[in-house]
Amino acid sequence: MKTFCKHIVLNLFIAVVFLYSLTDLGVASETVKIEPPVPAPYMKSVQNQNPSQLYLLRSVKTIADQKSFYLGLSFVMEEGWHIYWRTPGDSGLPPELIWSETQNYASSEIIWPTPKRYFFDKYVNYGYAGLVTLPVKVNLHEEKKGFKANLKVDYLVCKDVCLPQEASFMIDIPAGFGIRSDEAVLIDGALKNIPTNDPVKAGMDVVSVSSTADKLTVNALSSTLFSKPEVFVESEDPLILFSTLPQKKVSGDEAVFVFDYVIPDGQTLLGKAITITLSDRDKAIEKKVEVIEQETSGQSSGQLSLYILLVAFLGGLVLNVMPCVLPVLSLKMLSLVKNSKMPARVIKLNFLGTVIGILTTFLLFGYIAVFLKSLGANVGWGMQFQSPIFVVFMMIVLVLFALNLWGVYQINLPLKLRDALTFLDQKISKGQSKIVESFFSGVFVTLLATPCTAPFLGTALGFSLSRSAYEIYSIFFMIGLGLSFPYILLSIFPSFVSLLPKPGRWMEYVKKILGGFLLLTALWLASVLGFDAVKASNQEVNWITFNEKQIDNFVEEGRVVFVDITASWCLTCQVNKHLVIETGDVEKAFSAQNVVLMRGDMTEKNADISAYLARNGKYGIPFNAVYGPNKRQGIILPVLLSKQAVFDALRAAKH
Repeated sequence: MKTFCKHIVLNLFIAVVFLYSLTDLGVASETVKIEPPVPAPYMKSVQNQNPSQLYLLRSVKTIADQKSFYLGLSFVMEEGWHIYWRTPGDSGLPPELIWSETQNYASSEIIWPTPKRYFFDKYVNYGYAGLVTLPVKVNLHEEKKGFKANLKVDYLVCKDVCLPQEASFMIDIPAGFGIRSDEAVLIDGALKNIPTNDPVKAGMDVVSVSSTADKLTVNALSSTLFSKPEVFVESEDPLILFSTLPQKKVSGDEAVFVFDYVIPDGQTLLGKAITITLSDRDKAIEKKVEVIEQETSGQSSGQLSLYILLVAFLGGLVLNVMPCVLPVLSLKMLSLVKNSKMPARVIKLNFLGTVIGILTTFLLFGYIAVFLKSLGANVGWGMQFQSPIFVVFMMIVLVLFALNLWGVYQINLPLKLRDALTFLDQKISKGQSKIVESFFSGVFVTLLATPCTAPFLGTALGFSLSRSAYEIYSIFFMIGLGLSFPYILLSIFPSFVSLLPKPGRWMEYVKKILGGFLLLTALWLASVLGFDAVKASNQEVNWITFNEKQIDNFVEEGRVVFVDITASWCLTCQVNKHLVIETGDVEKAFSAQNVVLMRGDMTEKNADISAYLARNGKYGIPFNAVYGPNKRQGIILPVLLSKQAVFDALRAAKH
């Protein structure tokens, strides 16, 4: 009977704690008065009348074929009292675990939930109040072997004063079938409160962290409107001190936090690794970042800069000479030569139609990006090529265009559609131009442009896709303006058309050549559907499949890691691969330095790789980075690779 009562009381305690853990982790609204249960044989709590009680919970009753399990430190505090986070703030100490007389014990770590701020006079501390369970992950030496240990927990509980506390526990978990304990549900609930490192799950992300001489600026973005966001900053260097309370500016889905900091003379915060914990409502994300100069971030004030707009424009302009777009631009020029005798007004309208088609499609892309971001999804440049239906559609269109250029047939639209287009042209240009046809030509140009990530374009897209709706639309518009700039010039100065060669028989040969280019593009798209070839390349002897979690493990071993994120639909990726990555010089450097080669495939959708790109502020590919003992945060390489850039990064990451 006595044992039965113990079991009932313990389960009542677990139920109360679990329900509380589903609510806020902050100060309880009422004084916490929980009578401790009669401890189980493996439990010993603080047995005095201090304003806190500590209970040890375990997730399993027996150890099976597992290398780790969880314990739980369940603190119960009266109103106004709190314990400390791993970074306590202006004062205090976090709980400390002291193990002794262990069997099958390898290591352990406290998994920290998101803290709260507590104020005392002008001081601010980080910690937990009321009732909180801190999960403890215990790693074992061997599977299927029991675990024994004595554990002492030293901690401070504070209000107006701080009281040192100590609790001792004897833990004995035998080998068995890995049966879960009654307390496992409480530990599971506590683990749900641990910050994630995935922006998609959190619904928010740290966009940039930049600094001046004495200010650190953290820019954050949410997929929904922020409520009451908080940011906590931690440095690996204990000599760098951040103010515990930042200046905060929240505007819709954006938030900017500015911290004062103090750093020893002769040192700099630039390039140092810091940990940012961003929380809002019941979600939180923890991110390790490298601080950059505030001037280079271009976004500390949350405003678009002329620099970013110019970069977006140049990115769109360069797309015109990329292999995705050049054939279509050449066809447009060929059409101009053929109709060079048209009135200047008609030429203007035709080019205006193409410009409107390009800009409309880019703004539509912007709308899709904003909509998907509002759902918490990661979006990326060229993502539509991950859809087999879209790829097949583009293949059919390209083949039809190629056959038309070769004179196999003439494309005749359905009568009703032709009548509708003629009616629109009649209204717009009195039937003298083909402005509607030109509009769809602009749409086609934009769709073909998306597999290419030109220089400048990656920077602009990386900025826009991590920003607000207004900035996304602005930058997509500027990219479209850059892509359509040749057409804009010719619409403003139609007399330039007279500088083109005169019509002649040579045009038939050029049409056949351009038709060949379009057919090659269609064949390339067909290869996209055969993405198994790319997957096979990932499993070559020298390459391993991308796994972000393994990067830190290799770096801890002192090795350098080269990451290549690619896709079969990404032309720039293939150029980098054949002209740089797989050349003899670079492969020799990889081999000489025993570099770990890690390749990720984005031919199909891959949520893990998308999240990895987003954490690095990138939303398009190719993406290449080098990690090493001297550059744990990674060195992101240029979109268009060069051998020298790879050599320099390998050297910097190693030494």
